[in-house]
Order: sequence, then structure tokens, then C-alpha cells
Amino acid sequence: MYLLLQLPLKRCSREVVFINTNQPDERVYLLTSNTDQLPDDAEVAESNIITRYSQRSHSLHNVRLADYSAYYDSRSNAEVTSNSDNEFEGDDSTVAGTSGGPKGRTVARVILNFQQTGDAEKSARQKLMLYLPWRNET
Repeated sequence: MYLLLQLPLKRCSREVVFINTNQPDERVYLLTSNTDQLPDDAEVAESNIITRYSQRSHSLHNVRLADYSAYYDSRSNAEVTSNSDNEFEGDDSTVAGTSGGPKGRTVARVILNFQQTGDAEKSARQKLMLYLPWRNET
């Protein structure tokens, strides 16, 4: 009945974001939608939160990955679409003056991150990635 009437199945006041802090060769990436039209040497993976964080502006130099994921969103105005399921549309406010820059949020996102418990080195790497500012992950 809900699908037929296009009613939202759930309502929530918080947005959830997953941060995959595994090694780059162990991560899963989304492919771009136009892979057949790209040149041979082009990047076929979509931009994710880690690539946007590593390419953030210098004004956000001391921001950690956890804070960047919770409070900033680097979607441009052209990429943002209206979602009828989102009844809390007023939780974003512009911090940077540019249209494609990061936008500060007044309501933080909830961060999901799966910690590796078996390997101490992987667990330490994941915590360092989340809670220390960095530019190049390698």
C-alpha cells in the first residue's frame, strides 16, 4: 500500500554515512554510469567520501575524516536532487561560499565504520584515518 501511494516507508531525523577505511585495494568502488563513453585512461570509479576528503580545500586542513563525513557534504547544487522522503530539508547550511564546495551541516550524520578486531595493525590504521587529519593516505 505504501509503495502504491508513494508514501515513505520510514522517517528519520539523521542521515547515516558508511566510511570504508580498509586498504584501497580492499575497498569496493561504484562504477560511473557512462563507462562506455570514457577514454581508456579515465577513472571509472565514482568519487567517494575518502577521495573528496583527500581533495578538500585548504580552509578545512585540520578537519578529521570523521568530522568531515559527519558535518560536511561536497555535493554541488547540480547533483543535489529533491527527495520527497526527506522531511528534514533544513539541516544543511552553506559554510563555503562556492557552489561546488563543502557545505556545513547543522545536524551531524551518524558514522558507520566496521572495525577489524582480529588484526591490530588494520584496526590502528582505521582509527588513525578517522581521527587524525591527513591529505594522502599512502
